[in-house]
Amino acid sequence: MALQYTNTPTMPAKKPKKTFREQFDEEVTKSRGLAIAVDAASVESLRELDHIIDQNQIENVILILGTYWNNGAPKAVLEEALRLAVKWKARGIGEIRLVHSVDYLGNVYCFYSRPGSNPFIACVGSGNLCILDPLPAADWPYELSISTRKPEDLQSLEEEIQELAKPIHSVNLLDVRPEQLTLLT
Repeated sequence: MALQYTNTPTMPAKKPKKTFREQFDEEVTKSRGLAIAVDAASVESLRELDHIIDQNQIENVILILGTYWNNGAPKAVLEEALRLAVKWKARGIGEIRLVHSVDYLGNVYCFYSRPGSNPFIACVGSGNLCILDPLPAADWPYELSISTRKPEDLQSLEEEIQELAKPIHSVNLLDVRPEQLTLLT
């Protein structure tokens, strides 16, 4: 297990430890697939994820957002997520799903060497997708996460994401009618 931190003023990352973003960037360069289940995202973090996917030629991605169905979605976040969902579907690389069965507050990032394989590493922790937001570190909350390469941990996390992706728990964003969601202003 390896700990990662955000590098936030007054609580800087403990050197020589990696920040979450450093760990994420390192692993995504070795990846062809991503499965991410988070509670929330920001417009900028969605744009950054899309840029990372393009830059690293990710072939398969599933992004599961956990709190917007029951708690409402910021309009700008939903619009950006829809834009990406359409783009990813057109390219045949993936989808964005909304959890509807519960309020999902977990944050799991799985990295795959190729689509359909098992993850080779996963990061789990307090950081939702906003942790990818390229804002200055002073604007980030202090976050703590772990990464694991242990096969039993990876299998459990893979099963968790697969369960969340089932229609009983989540829906493809492109299949959601606007009146089904509460928009926050």
